[in-house]
Amino acid sequence: MSASQRIVTYFKMFDTAKNCAQVLPEITQLRRAGALKLDQYTKWEQPETVGVRLEELRLNQISSAMALQTKTTDREELVMKKARLATVAIAALAGCAGMASAQGLSLGESYVKGFGGATWPSNFDTTLKEDGEQIASPSFDYETGYILGVAVGAAFTPNISMEIEYAHRSADVAITDGYDDDESVIANGDTSANSLMVNAIYMFDGTGATGSIRPYLGGGVGGAKVETSIPGQDYGADTLLAYQLFGGVAYEMSAKVNLYAEGRWFQTESDTFDGPGGDNFEGKFKTFDLLVGLRYDF
Repeated sequence: MSASQRIVTYFKMFDTAKNCAQVLPEITQLRRAGALKLDQYTKWEQPETVGVRLEELRLNQISSAMALQTKTTDREELVMKKARLATVAIAALAGCAGMASAQGLSLGESYVKGFGGATWPSNFDTTLKEDGEQIASPSFDYETGYILGVAVGAAFTPNISMEIEYAHRSADVAITDGYDDDESVIANGDTSANSLMVNAIYMFDGTGATGSIRPYLGGGVGGAKVETSIPGQDYGADTLLAYQLFGGVAYEMSAKVNLYAEGRWFQTESDTFDGPGGDNFEGKFKTFDLLVGLRYDF
């Protein structure tokens, strides 16, 4: 008796709920598609194993459906996160534009500026997971890094201006295992962050004998892409919501050139950083920066 005949006989004898006329084409299709290997196919000749094999196929189909649903959910979360980020940026622009309109402000002189300095990322502890299971408790200990950036903006009044800013931050990091009492370093790497921010700045009136010294305060919101690299492994997250507060002092060197010194606090939202082989950890990137820059007014 052939394998097909034995399967038909089995289903007729035990009156299984699944019609054998549906079972045989399914088995043949799986066999042709390569989903049912030859050694698996021959096991169908034994009636006592048919029910087990069908249950395995059913569970595999359920697992595939759940995996597809998970991927769909992840894509939806990514779309929602980007939409939220865009909404925040648009709201910030609309709010500042509304404030300018309410105060009868008009677009004044535009400017460009460049800056650089030192950054101090905040250390943090986290949990490294692989396929949902904890495999380590790393601590990220950062060294002093650097920040470089440029911005273009416009002044609505002598006191209020807005700008779009790009900044790059980078710092070396030593990763230790939280389980070890001696806190020995298990890996060295670096973390980099590229951010695009929309800033609003308030410049106080000038002080000093000539009024050339002007303190200022500001804040911004936008997005940042953060990545941590160690030898042979890269960990990264989707674009993260970021925000910053800053303050400094500008010195008017000439009618068009200002030199300024600034301190700022920068932070992203917390998210999952994915790495190779299903590894991931939760974290956020937070820094304190000291920088100097030049601003040129057109």
